[in-house]
Amino acid sequence: MNIPLNILRRYLRDVYFFCGTACGGKTTLSKAFAEKHGFLWLSEFELLGLMDNIADPVYQPACCASFTGWEAYFNRPYKEYAQWLNACTAEQVPLMVLELLKRSAERPVAVDMPFSVQSALELAAPGHLVFLVTTPENAVRDYCNRPSHKEILDEIMRLKNPEKALSNMNRTLEYITQNMLDEVYQSGAPWIMRGDGSTVEGTLALVEEYFGF
Repeated sequence: MNIPLNILRRYLRDVYFFCGTACGGKTTLSKAFAEKHGFLWLSEFELLGLMDNIADPVYQPACCASFTGWEAYFNRPYKEYAQWLNACTAEQVPLMVLELLKRSAERPVAVDMPFSVQSALELAAPGHLVFLVTTPENAVRDYCNRPSHKEILDEIMRLKNPEKALSNMNRTLEYITQNMLDEVYQSGAPWIMRGDGSTVEGTLALVEEYFGF
């Protein structure tokens, strides 16, 4: 069954999408927005846990892919690594959409999700989408310093050649971040660049202006 996008957008009209690059501020800003306005907050981490229990290799081959170990996982060619990550995201979209339909029937939702630029543009109602982005350099600098990513760095440090694996992961992150930035800039959708001087309060005010609050 293929549900036309105009119907999906109609039923997702109470969802506010916070999308963008890694380390762009999606999680922090979506949560702050939800708390301020009494919305339900839905994070990508919650839905990734749901996908772990549902994924089937017939329907979600990327999400179900297996690796011989962390050495193989982190040392893939960076473009192959990026392609796999993007494929996993694409496979998760139907689950994300169904959960958003269910949750937003109760009350408005602010959602932090790793949607591709194209998926976000297709699903978001007018005035309900903002991209929060940062530069590839800042994404690399900040990614492993976040508490939620500490386990990733710990696994890399246990490898035979952690410097090589970390360099490869950073190159993959730079590649994905730059590609998304290019797509965001070309999309015409509102975006906010996170820099060292950015504050939650200042960025939240910009988001509220975009959303008409």
